[in-house]
Amino acid sequence: APLLPESLLDQVKNGGRIVIPIEDDQGGETLFLLTRKGTSVVSKELGPVKFVPLTGDAAKVREAMRKSDQR
Repeated sequence: APLLPESLLDQVKNGGRIVIPIEDDQGGETLFLLTRKGTSVVSKELGPVKFVPLTGDAAKVREAMRKSDQR
């Protein structure tokens, strides 16, 4: 995600966490751990990441899950 939607953070309860890749201005991604602490959010950078498309059986399972979600 290039930016973290505020609506996503609004869903996190106090003490809750989100691990999410956030796109940088050079096209790369950095993984962040975001933790809700009352009305604020603490952000910890976990490091650069690169996600690749699923292939083989994993891709088939993901596609089946996507189709069942659309029903």
